Amino acid sequence: MLGEQLPDSVSVVVRLKTIDSTMDYAKKIAHFPQITIVLAKEQYRGKGRWGRKWVSPRGGLWFSLILSCIDPDLIQFRAGLATCLAIRELFNIDVEVRWPNDIVFRGKKLGGILVEHVYDMGKCIVGVGVNVNNRAPSNAVSLSEILGHEISIEEILAKIVERFGHILFLSKKELTGELERVLYGVGRYILAIDNRGENFMGIFCGICRSLGLCLELLDGKKVCLEVNRVYRVYWI
Repeated sequence: MLGEQLPDSVSVVVRLKTIDSTMDYAKKIAHFPQITIVLAKEQYRGKGRWGRKWVSPRGGLWFSLILSCIDPDLIQFRAGLATCLAIRELFNIDVEVRWPNDIVFRGKKLGGILVEHVYDMGKCIVGVGVNVNNRAPSNAVSLSEILGHEISIEEILAKIVERFGHILFLSKKELTGELERVLYGVGRYILAIDNRGENFMGIFCGICRSLGLCLELLDGKKVCLEVNRVYRVYWI
């Protein structure tokens, strides 16, 4: 049973069959005890960064965590690292974190993270989506495709929440070090577009102290682009 697998810190698990978005539902119950999970079998209006649509059919893992915000600027990186490490530990496959919020396997998207805030309650809503047994879009991949068999969704959920509970209390320096070990695409050329439409092309050097995107431009100059500034990243 899922309740037996989850850490004691999880107070409530809300199970839904079909919902527009676990993120939107979670906002309505943000007053619930910390930590609350909203879990859906299917979303018909799943969310990605900057309002992008997230395809969420049956067979995938779609959930949101409601918790008190400790460090809102770092929470999506903690959640991404927890998801990545949980999948690595369970299945011994080299998944990576693609800055800032994707989980990838050999460059194909396996999952993603979205964080929204309920400031008047001091809460963060952490949305996690992983392609598990569902058919993934052409530019993505699912765990069942990688492994060749169906996977227990509840086992993955329990492991992600368990890892998240540990990673939540890493120092910023420790978090940065752990992320760098599983970071996708260092040394690759990328095109980053910021929220004002400005383009930055160069070599991805990793993450800077603020966990922003560190980029060596074509003229040799290095820049650090903060996560809230970057609208889209194209990997070349």
